[in-house]
Amino acid sequence: MRIPPHNFSKKEYEALLVNSIDEEFEHNLAQQIYLSEKLWNIIRTAKMATIQIIRKVALTEEVKDSQAMVEAIFKEFVEKATPSANALSHLKEEVRQFLK
Repeated sequence: MRIPPHNFSKKEYEALLVNSIDEEFEHNLAQQIYLSEKLWNIIRTAKMATIQIIRKVALTEEVKDSQAMVEAIFKEFVEKATPSANALSHLKEEVRQFLK
């Protein structure tokens, strides 16, 4: 995981993860001028879906700490494709179309 859980409470870790996603998104905001509006919306949706998964896991009573959050988030992503994987697939397709 890009941001190790260390000894954060699950609320602290949730805030840290969401903040990191928001910062990364803001950092890449200028890239939208190179993408179709449809693809940019898919990327935004992936961002929001990822945050939603993090928040859902943080609200789960069985998840007691940040380490348990990491495990629960990974479990979510093992059971179905990550929102980012879907966005990346669309990005690759758009690049392929552009390079034709």
